[in-house]
Amino acid sequence: AGVARNAGIKHASGEYLWFVDGDDYVLPGSLRNMAHSLKRHSPDMYIFGYVFYFEKNDCHDKMIPRDYDVLNSLPAGMPLSQDDKNTLTWLSGFPWNKVFKKRFVLEHGLLFQDVAIHNDLRFYLESLHKASTVVLSKSWRHKPHYAHLQHPKNSKSLTHLGEETSFAVFDVL
Repeated sequence: AGVARNAGIKHASGEYLWFVDGDDYVLPGSLRNMAHSLKRHSPDMYIFGYVFYFEKNDCHDKMIPRDYDVLNSLPAGMPLSQDDKNTLTWLSGFPWNKVFKKRFVLEHGLLFQDVAIHNDLRFYLESLHKASTVVLSKSWRHKPHYAHLQHPKNSKSLTHLGEETSFAVFDVL
């Protein structure tokens, strides 16, 4: 995914970058809400709520509890302080619940790594560190923008590789 995302960065023509996974989907009304916040604040990074979608049961479930707790501790709908940005280091590094200003990404040479898993972790942490303005969606609790497909545990999804990849995070740090 890292190589494909880097190609997207290179060829994107818009003002913002959003790395949507091919099997996930954007929830109704999200683009309108997002456009309003991006126009108002012009952030380097915009973070919003998400849900997991379980195709087998055709149901949605809430976000990772740690992510909920992190976001719940922060002010929404306004630029975050440096202390708030420090708190965001505890947020999952998924790129799909964040939008990045393209000019910011290019000016800082931010790229995803060419590894199978955790290729987004360094990108997220470097973006967070270098961003001048980070905004959390005002409606992240009650109006998530994104649904991430959760594959069954027996699938070949990278999400379920198991113990053999537990320390792969060190390959990207």
